[in-house]
Amino acid sequence: MKSTKSFSAHMEQAHTYAAAQDWEAAAHEYANAAAIEPSAPLFVQIGHMLKEAGYLHAAVRSYRAAIYWDGTGTDARLHLGHLLKRLGKLDQALAIFKRLSELPHAPYVASEITGLEVAKLNGYQTPTALKKRRQQMPKLPGELLKAEQRIRACISGESARRTKLSQSRFSSLYSAHKVRGCIRFRSAIPASIKPVANLIIKNNSLFATTNNPQMMLEFLPPSKLAEMEGAWIEFTVRIEAAGKLIKPVIYIESQPGWQRFSTIHLSPTGNGSFRATFQLSPRTFSIRFDPLESFGPFQVSELSLKRLSLTSVLCRAYRVPEGLNFLKRIFTLGTGGRIVPRTLPTMIEQPALNEYDRWIAGHDLAKQQTVVANAAPTICSFGWLLPLGEADIAMVLSTIQSLKAQVGNIDWKLSILASSKISHDILHALHREESLDHRITVDVVPGNADRGTCLNYGANTLKTKFIGHIEPGDRFSNDMLLTFAGYLSKHKSTVLLYCDHDFLDKNGRRHSPRFKPDWNTDYAYCYDYIGRTVVFSDNAFKEAGKYSSQFPGREDFDLVLRVTGTFSDDKIIHVPLPLWHCVGTDEVSDIVGPVTANIRNRGLRLVVQSGTGVGTARLVWPLPKTPPHVTVIIPTRDRIDLLRSAIDSILTKTTYPNFDITVVDNGSVEKGSFLYFNDISQTSRVSILRDEGAFNFSRLNNRAAAVATGSVLAFINNDIEVIEAGWLSELVSTALDPHVGAVGAKLLYRSGHVQHAGIVGGVGAVAGHGHKNSAFDDPGYMNRLIVQQSTTAVTAACLVVEKRKFDSVCGFDELNLAVAFNDVDLCLKLGQLGWRTIFTPWAVLQHHESISRGPDVGGENAERFRREALFITEKWGATLLEDRFYNPNLTREYEDFSLGPGNRSLIRTVINENL
Repeated sequence: MKSTKSFSAHMEQAHTYAAAQDWEAAAHEYANAAAIEPSAPLFVQIGHMLKEAGYLHAAVRSYRAAIYWDGTGTDARLHLGHLLKRLGKLDQALAIFKRLSELPHAPYVASEITGLEVAKLNGYQTPTALKKRRQQMPKLPGELLKAEQRIRACISGESARRTKLSQSRFSSLYSAHKVRGCIRFRSAIPASIKPVANLIIKNNSLFATTNNPQMMLEFLPPSKLAEMEGAWIEFTVRIEAAGKLIKPVIYIESQPGWQRFSTIHLSPTGNGSFRATFQLSPRTFSIRFDPLESFGPFQVSELSLKRLSLTSVLCRAYRVPEGLNFLKRIFTLGTGGRIVPRTLPTMIEQPALNEYDRWIAGHDLAKQQTVVANAAPTICSFGWLLPLGEADIAMVLSTIQSLKAQVGNIDWKLSILASSKISHDILHALHREESLDHRITVDVVPGNADRGTCLNYGANTLKTKFIGHIEPGDRFSNDMLLTFAGYLSKHKSTVLLYCDHDFLDKNGRRHSPRFKPDWNTDYAYCYDYIGRTVVFSDNAFKEAGKYSSQFPGREDFDLVLRVTGTFSDDKIIHVPLPLWHCVGTDEVSDIVGPVTANIRNRGLRLVVQSGTGVGTARLVWPLPKTPPHVTVIIPTRDRIDLLRSAIDSILTKTTYPNFDITVVDNGSVEKGSFLYFNDISQTSRVSILRDEGAFNFSRLNNRAAAVATGSVLAFINNDIEVIEAGWLSELVSTALDPHVGAVGAKLLYRSGHVQHAGIVGGVGAVAGHGHKNSAFDDPGYMNRLIVQQSTTAVTAACLVVEKRKFDSVCGFDELNLAVAFNDVDLCLKLGQLGWRTIFTPWAVLQHHESISRGPDVGGENAERFRREALFITEKWGATLLEDRFYNPNLTREYEDFSLGPGNRSLIRTVINENL
């Protein structure tokens, strides 16, 4: 029976049911509402309710209906992709996520795509338990089934409407061509825009209810859309939205229902105005205008549409460097008629917003408001050394202007260091700046001084508490000095302070952010992750010996190593904000020289070698003449195919001379298992320790460690396979360092993709594997896949630690962490006693992750996992969740070191704690 209630009545009832978590009733009411006024957001809402009620296949159909209704929507594709992944339909999920990633307002799904591709490469098969659950899923009850049938009728009717529209549109093209000639170029086209989705009127202003407000462009009489097809259009508009991310996009629908469309990104022209020049496709059904990517109030005004001649468009392209080259090509080669239509639009269109653009818009404003509100008064002063080299005067002036624009009335001085060969015109321009601002001095360095001598010459003239080196063209966030001063006011014993940074392209656009960890000695020895974005206290600068000329091009890095080697780590402060915007790129010169010199000065027993990446190094801990005995501990339960591969590879491929293997048999029952145990226990290197209790990873390893004969313990999973001979030597030599606790290896899936390269706290609610699913030859974010570094934890799938250190923290916590996070807890306990946890990429093994036990989800496993996650987060708190070897600006959702759009609160917390 057809419902007599109104749309709003159904919606109100549905909201009530949803609030009470009566998912079935809510889905039924939303479906009734959709039968009256169908829309993509409503179909998505129905999908949510069906999913919560356990009707997963019906939810899939509802999400697909939303995509059919509006092909530009992102929510439906996002939820559908996750649901298909949950159902084990990886191919379908992958296709959905790939299409989603192409949409202008798409959320970040690159990690999802990579994970699915890696799973396929490694022969993922749907677990038997999941297949059974899919077969046992409940069928829709009668009322919901009827509601779904009504929705299908809506979809069917919409399909018929679109078919008819396409046919009528095609037949109208000929008549439209007849009247096109009467439209004058550069004439205004009467048009208006009207809200269509995610918008309301509030306080006489447009108000976006989501971050994707949508408006439709309508042509007013006598203009008609059909008459404009194939024409070049200039679209201008003004958008006012204080503190919002304004990145307007035009959508051109070329197949009904937005099943096929193109997008145009508008370019800013100043004072809140934006412009786009584009060509309408031969079959255009509608034009949509999405003004911004933020929710909240905004205003749209000064809308203007004009038709342009091809000559006008070519003139616009002439003003763009790429366009000029393009025009030279077509006029020289005579190919314009063929390539203009498909190439010219790319010359005049604004580039799409990238992830870092979004991050800047979303975080910089919030950060600056927090800094200004919390900054404490200070008497700190900063001295800046600016060596000219062969820099353009315009770059120098941009850096000077950036310093002058600093807020907070912070004391600074600038020493511009010029060589004696500087031109008269440049020197005159610099002296003019000097005369206008007493904080600026211009020093001509006598003779042919090298960079180190030049910097020290300028440093001798500065009388400030902190000293830093900048390059011509470098620019700063206008609150950088205020932020630095706030941190230094709280951390009064600071000897070195550094911040995150990014780079500037030739147009001044920020890109390639470098979000750094807090001070990480091992990482710093292997890669110059700090760069020049650092200031030194005057006392530390002098005590460390100032700048050196010994390593040209690495003056800052060398000084960083000498200062950090002289003072304790608690005097080294990191500001996790990209306040410094550098010209150029990362320094790529060799670092072996300065690292070797510093290690020798500190009396460390390390050998430094070149790393695999340019500008990286490898640290080698020499083994003692008589290497210590190692006990390799491998828990297992049956799965002799895996265990045999693990033991055979260890025995035949490992070059480390002194080890034995203890296999902990946790209740094996297969006859083949006992035959294999009997066989391998005949060798002198392998012993079997039996444990008939319930599976408790911590207890099994603790039992074996208690009876181990080795002074070093190597915990290895039964699904590990050795692929490089030197793995154990690398891990043991590092673990013997008196300042090191646990050491972990680089573990790979069968496909060669990364499974483990150190554990990052706070990712995935508790902890995750950094760079998981990265390609084997990927250097990782800031080279973190190819260099040694301290990490919060490493996985016990392959973990080496001295027995005395393991015993001093009472081993794994078998009472509270039987299965999950026991390795994380162990590493944090070792860290509490002053022992660092090290990840080394120079020990590489293969890991067939969790093959023998399966994924740790579902039923009792899920409840136990929840308990253990709660325990470790309550025990360690911010030490784990705010990982100091990570960065609060990076994602907490994925394991790929991508940007974290949702971490504003954490950034505010970090600022508040340090200002």
